[in-house]
Amino acid sequence: MRLTFRAGLMTSVRGICRFRIEQLAPDVRLYVTPINLDPERPALPISHPLYYSIYLAKLHDSFATLGLAEDTWALNTGAIGEDAFLEQTYAIHAEREAMFFEALRRTKRGLCACVFDASDRIQHMFYRFTTPDHPCRPGPDETRHATVIDDMYERMDALVGRVQKAIDAKTLLLVLSDHGFCDFSCGVHLNAWLRDEGYLVLEQGAAGGEYLAGVDWSRTRAYAFGLAGIYINQKGREARGIVNSGADKNSRPCRTPNVVAGRRSVKCTRPARRTPVPTSKTVLIWSWDTNLVIVQVGKRRWDAATDRSFPTMCGAGAATTASIRRLSRECCSVIGS
Repeated sequence: MRLTFRAGLMTSVRGICRFRIEQLAPDVRLYVTPINLDPERPALPISHPLYYSIYLAKLHDSFATLGLAEDTWALNTGAIGEDAFLEQTYAIHAEREAMFFEALRRTKRGLCACVFDASDRIQHMFYRFTTPDHPCRPGPDETRHATVIDDMYERMDALVGRVQKAIDAKTLLLVLSDHGFCDFSCGVHLNAWLRDEGYLVLEQGAAGGEYLAGVDWSRTRAYAFGLAGIYINQKGREARGIVNSGADKNSRPCRTPNVVAGRRSVKCTRPARRTPVPTSKTVLIWSWDTNLVIVQVGKRRWDAATDRSFPTMCGAGAATTASIRRLSRECCSVIGS
């Protein structure tokens, strides 16, 4: 549905959304997706060239334009159920397929690329059904959605097959992924741990907050930011760095994993395994010991199975559902940047 909003004197902004009736009795429950920019009349550029989104909307009708259009938070909060989320995810996937195959048909020479998000979104929301003791699983005997991820990979295999039929023998087909998946039942709040161990210090009276609010940088030696990365508060690099480069930087932070190795949280029954990787950017990487984790740091990668790093890039190809599932579970990458 198209919506129009007033944005000032004689100015309007148009968006699009979907409605879904979740319940009619005893009370009516109506779910509305987040508002997307209307690709036919975008309030700001969402494609290059600018008219490309307009062209796609006229050719295929309106389509989702949010960066993360699949409403994972609606499922997290119970606004919609698993079946509704899958319906939404595959509807967005169908939009993407239609645009991709049309672009592929028109591309006679050059590169035609498309990102399909369904495999990411579905695994984020349904991996809990593959682990019997996952804290977010409705119950150990819940099997309704146990095959959702396998079904999704079968769809992806079918998509690859249709692409192969649409191209000729001279066309190179690349199927890539930027990360894999594994069980995520527990987590570590790295900045809280650094605070408890004395590496991160808060200003007097500060309780901390988002984006390192309340940190006393004059006494902080290390901090965490992003995915599984601990950074040194280094002089000459950070605006208020205090740690000198050289021996002082390379010694103390690399001892921190040994202090916490094997620690278990109250609700987590599996210890974390940690190994320091001394680089200019990343000094601590860890993984749950039930999974193979490959970490790419600069031009080197670290293999949790062998506990060593080596100068190669992590790459793999897969042609079957079984091999893709195996790689998805075993090749979980964390990139330090």
